[in-house]
Amino acid sequence: MLDFDRGRSAATTDTNDAITPSPWSPDGAWIAFVRQDWQETATPDGDIWRVRADGTDLEQLTSIDTSEVRLQRPRYTPDGSWILFRFTDSSGIRMLGVPAGGGEPVEILPGSIAMDFDMRLLE
Repeated sequence: MLDFDRGRSAATTDTNDAITPSPWSPDGAWIAFVRQDWQETATPDGDIWRVRADGTDLEQLTSIDTSEVRLQRPRYTPDGSWILFRFTDSSGIRMLGVPAGGGEPVEILPGSIAMDFDMRLLE
């Protein structure tokens, strides 16, 4: 994260994992991410996480067996109540969502293949 007061970056978690580009919640309180998103294959530690902007309250939002699937590109909905993400398995790429505070993921637009999505369509 960037510390604008001091003009430098600061660690928000103690993880050494490579993480996704981290989208902020609309209210600026949370940052969502996936650990090791850059890998081309599934990873056993690839769930959706969030952390407060000051580095506190690290929370795992999904508990999906990611050894055979990939979760990518978490994005907050405009109202901040959900985090949408790409779910890739052997059948293709789908869009799933999880409540921003955690919970059971649900498929968004069932039966369609989501190569990418634009959050502005939800506004």
